[in-house]
Amino acid sequence: SQSQGFLRNRQIQPSIMRMLDSARDFEPGCTPVTYIENHDHETITLNAGSRGEWWRMQPYAIALLTASGAPQIHDGQEFAEIYPMPEQDDSTAPADSTDPSRKRVVPRPLHWSNQTDGNGAPLLALYKKLIDIRHKHPGLTSSDFHPRGWDESWTKRDGNGFGIDVENQ
Repeated sequence: SQSQGFLRNRQIQPSIMRMLDSARDFEPGCTPVTYIENHDHETITLNAGSRGEWWRMQPYAIALLTASGAPQIHDGQEFAEIYPMPEQDDSTAPADSTDPSRKRVVPRPLHWSNQTDGNGAPLLALYKKLIDIRHKHPGLTSSDFHPRGWDESWTKRDGNGFGIDVENQ
């Protein structure tokens, strides 16, 4: 996904504004499903570099839980679960292969102890806090977004200071 590419490359691009304006192309009363990772791609933790770099995922968690839409949190994302995912299925791998580097469809059990260790616990606490804020401030679920209609060719904030400044990241 684009957000994982931003994290992996350690550089935000103007297209993030479209991602944050998640309800832009939806009819009133319709809600987008928003997410930063899913079962079809490697974990965002892997794109951050490691579980030890869990703090690099904070802006993405904040964006997910303060943007319009129905946020989807992939199993373990909230405590920095990490595993790779090949983008292509290797059809030569045995059907019962459990090597995730060879097959896309393999069990990926959660490591429940990650939620209480020094990397997972603070990230889980952040998700809990953001969920609480989202519940207490229903405006966060609104389709309102400013600046609406951000053009991806714009690389500087607008005259009122809204938007993104690519040069200054």
